[in-house]
Amino acid sequence: MTRKPERSKTKDAFLEMLKKQVEQIAADGEVSKRDRNNAIANGVKLLQIEHKINPGDTEDFFGKA
Repeated sequence: MTRKPERSKTKDAFLEMLKKQVEQIAADGEVSKRDRNNAIANGVKLLQIEHKINPGDTEDFFGKA
């Protein structure tokens, strides 16, 4: 049996901070369409990276229905 490596809290905190920033930019009404689209595209990339780091968290990755 192999053990899952422990997740670094610093890296998790950094990913969470980046996700919050992306959400704020995407929700801001005064941001240009280009900046909003870039924020959404970068948010998708962050989710892909997070999924690669924690592949067992599929429910969190795809959201709860």
